[in-house]
Amino acid sequence: IDDRRADDVLDERLAPILQRPAEQLRKRLAFGSAEAVTEKLIAFRDNGVQRMFVWPVADEIVQLQRFREEVMNRLDS
Repeated sequence: IDDRRADDVLDERLAPILQRPAEQLRKRLAFGSAEAVTEKLIAFRDNGVQRMFVWPVADEIVQLQRFREEVMNRLDS
């Protein structure tokens, strides 16, 4: 997902569902490009997070496959 589309999903879907300001969620959630998600997950891991919840917001199978291929592979290295 590109950064613009990620911002649209955050503003139009996640913020209303979670009833939180988009800027607050932007700081706390791992979303966006594979690079952005990987960076956020590494920061979470480095700060002691041991589990996370993966919540695809559209095209669930495609997003989960991309997460495995583009993010998990980066985390394993």
